[in-house]
Amino acid sequence: MMIGLSRADSPFLEGRDMEQDITQKIKGKSIRYLIVFICMILLGSGILIYAKGTSSGFHVSQAYISYEKKYLQSSDRMMVQELHVSTGDHVKQGDLLVTVQKTFSDEDIQRLQQSVTLAQNNVNQLRAGAAVSDQPEISPISNEAVDAARSKVEHMSALYEMGAVSAAKKEEAIRAYEEIQSSVQENRGTSSIVFNSAALKGAEDQLNQAETLLRKAKEPSSSTDIYAKWDGVVSQLYVQNGDVLEPDSNIMEIECTDRIRIEAEVSSDTAKQIYLGQIVTYSLDGIKREGTVEDITPADASGEEDGPVLISVSMPNTDWSDLHQTDQIELYFSL
Repeated sequence: MMIGLSRADSPFLEGRDMEQDITQKIKGKSIRYLIVFICMILLGSGILIYAKGTSSGFHVSQAYISYEKKYLQSSDRMMVQELHVSTGDHVKQGDLLVTVQKTFSDEDIQRLQQSVTLAQNNVNQLRAGAAVSDQPEISPISNEAVDAARSKVEHMSALYEMGAVSAAKKEEAIRAYEEIQSSVQENRGTSSIVFNSAALKGAEDQLNQAETLLRKAKEPSSSTDIYAKWDGVVSQLYVQNGDVLEPDSNIMEIECTDRIRIEAEVSSDTAKQIYLGQIVTYSLDGIKREGTVEDITPADASGEEDGPVLISVSMPNTDWSDLHQTDQIELYFSL
């Protein structure tokens, strides 16, 4: 027959219950302590990360967006017939910029006219078999020099018509030909000189060439279109319709948009903390962006060690059409 015992009647059962209560309390406190400890670690880590983010770096203000500048120039003496763009226009490679017409100056026309006159006199003298001055007889070498100079004029004129050489190169060949021809005229002797048919034909060819050059110079040349070589924005126009330009004159300035960057001028002390490839943070139109330092150069030509330094920062994945901010930009350099 079994006898039932209550908890009050069993000291063993009561002690076991107390032990379980104590164990539960210890577990509960341990869990709370562990949670508090983890929270303290997370809080401390957050504080360290924040402190590092706010202290390991420096700010540079008054930065600005910069573009690489290209200049469109005239290759020869020319007149501006029509400008097809205005300041501020965006152009792409292959867009029509300006229509020009090659022109000759009054001095060019005068030199060509003198060349025709000299060539005509030479032909007349050969045809009449006349002699001029009392200088020694002309040498065969002089004839060869004249032929070579004439051939060079023809060659340079052909290249000029194709646009392969400048007007300056062509004029240089013409002047050399005129000088040699004048020298030949002065070296003719007083005695009659016998000229063969080949010499007469050469002189007539010279005359025809000189007359052709003069006629082409007087005739209006065909128009030439000049197209954009780069993508960019027309930042400045140096000419207007009707202007006559000398060779290598500026026609317009284009800011290339294929290489947009941010530039800032800093002191030499600040520049010591900056290095190529350094990460730079900036905000553009309220959007936080990142770039890297891609160039560090002296801001002036003095070359002084303590002089200002120009810093260039890349702007990756940025299209020119997204650039609406005209105010200065603040840069943050991470250390």
